[in-house]
Amino acid sequence: MLMAMVAIGSVESQQLPQFSQYIFNGLHINPAYAGYKGEPYIQSTYRSQWVGFEGAPTTFTVTADLSANEGLMGFGVSILSDKMGPTNTNGAMLSYAYRIQTGRNSFLGLGASVGASEYAIDGDMLRANDPNDPNIPEGRVNMFTPNMNMGLFFHTDRFYAGASAYNMIGKGALEREDIALAYHDFHYYITAGVMIPVSSSVQF
Repeated sequence: MLMAMVAIGSVESQQLPQFSQYIFNGLHINPAYAGYKGEPYIQSTYRSQWVGFEGAPTTFTVTADLSANEGLMGFGVSILSDKMGPTNTNGAMLSYAYRIQTGRNSFLGLGASVGASEYAIDGDMLRANDPNDPNIPEGRVNMFTPNMNMGLFFHTDRFYAGASAYNMIGKGALEREDIALAYHDFHYYITAGVMIPVSSSVQF
């Protein structure tokens, strides 16, 4: 394994939070999902990995969305707090979606979300080999960046498919003279699913 790491030279890690149960709330990964359920909907999620380990990742979210104009428009808001070791990401987004009826029971939604994200790192939690390392910040350092996401969401009574692009503003290193906090790169999501009827009242 060590030889493989040396041969690779560099690796890239996950940047956005992971949502295991995103299927129950597509607004996490696609702004075109806003208002999809046709009624006001509020949901909160909490995810904790590697429980018992110091600095283990935790993610907390709150989302709300509703439909308007007989279901042809959707509005949503999402709030996120993601912690992992010395780093912390907070964000808030406003979403809008417009639906086009493409068939008797099929719709195509086009959505966008805009907002801001805060990236922070607590230098006091870092254990540096060199205590005089100038790249290690003193105390908590943070910065705010704008953000924008876009997506498509197609659905019928039995089928759905979606595609979205995240982090569309600020691509590149978010650097200051004292610390480089994050790398705002594009992220893409593709989803699809089918509803299978089991009985007259149960389907999955």
